[in-house]
Amino acid sequence: MVKVKINDPHLSAIVLSLLSLCSIPVGEGDILICDTPSQAEGCRGVLVLYSARGYLNSQEHSHLAQTYSDAYLPIRCPFSFDMFCSAVRQLLTSTDKPAPSPVHDMSVTPEGTVSYKGKTARLSDREMALFTYLRDKGGKTVSRDELKMAVWKNETEEGTNIVDVYISYLRKKLAPIFGKGVILSERGQGYSLSIPKE
Repeated sequence: MVKVKINDPHLSAIVLSLLSLCSIPVGEGDILICDTPSQAEGCRGVLVLYSARGYLNSQEHSHLAQTYSDAYLPIRCPFSFDMFCSAVRQLLTSTDKPAPSPVHDMSVTPEGTVSYKGKTARLSDREMALFTYLRDKGGKTVSRDELKMAVWKNETEEGTNIVDVYISYLRKKLAPIFGKGVILSERGQGYSLSIPKE
């Protein structure tokens, strides 16, 4: 269930309509949808709808990103129906995310290295964010839009192929460790991670 605190009455009406279309219940919940970042208190996840161009460079954005990590998403107005519903569903699952299944002999460090059976790859921050997000989904297929929202936080232009580009980078770095089929693609659906369990 999500809580809506939006000052702009027109935007509030749009958000409530979209939540109804997405079949997401509204009330007192752990996820807050707001248009003023200062309202983000006492919740487990925050979705901020913003219009100012400089918001992603503001102190409010930095504070929320550090405080909530993956449970914080900013969306610039105007936004699409699919983007909005995907963001809300992502937050709902991120605040109640099960622990990923352990993979024997694999280790992941905060410094950006992935090791498996004596082989190691060094990943960039974006590559590591992409890898861990796919890993935490436990082999489920994740759409490009969800990956873009999770890793880039809506900081890229809509319609770019940034996800495909970074999947390609990641495949090249992980193939020597896990094999060529480590990242699977499903046409029109997205990507999944397939790491050997033995």
